[in-house]
Amino acid sequence: MRANTNSKRKGEVGELAFACAAMERGLRVYEPYGDSAPYDFIIEGRHGFLRVQVRSVWQKSRFYHIGCMWTSRRKSYSRKDIDLVAAYIAPEKLWYLVPVEAVADRKSIYVWPHSKNSRGLWEKYRERWELLGARSLTPRPRRGAARARRGKAA
Repeated sequence: MRANTNSKRKGEVGELAFACAAMERGLRVYEPYGDSAPYDFIIEGRHGFLRVQVRSVWQKSRFYHIGCMWTSRRKSYSRKDIDLVAAYIAPEKLWYLVPVEAVADRKSIYVWPHSKNSRGLWEKYRERWELLGARSLTPRPRRGAARARRGKAA
């Protein structure tokens, strides 16, 4: 994305990226009408309905800062408003899907996704689409496929 694109536009692109990624994983995505809801999307997955606030970071960096508060209210996210924060790290093309309880009372979090063997506090939420009730994008081997391969090798 161009460096001079304004932050509202980048946020909209991040939201579209989230909707596409969620739908690719078999989730139903609903967007509230207007801008007054405290969440960007409602997701219908195997766990029911969840309210998701999408954040995105676009500038390549050694680490990434993700804001976890309402800028208009200067207040941290809470369970009464949302269920999960979906943070898109655009330069790395990856997601952190963090339950709101994990970020409650925090203004922001920092992630180092390109650090080899990173075990930071937030790494356990990297690409955790199953928290939304999503299916994996990694194809499972078909039943009997391993047995068939062994039979051919013999």
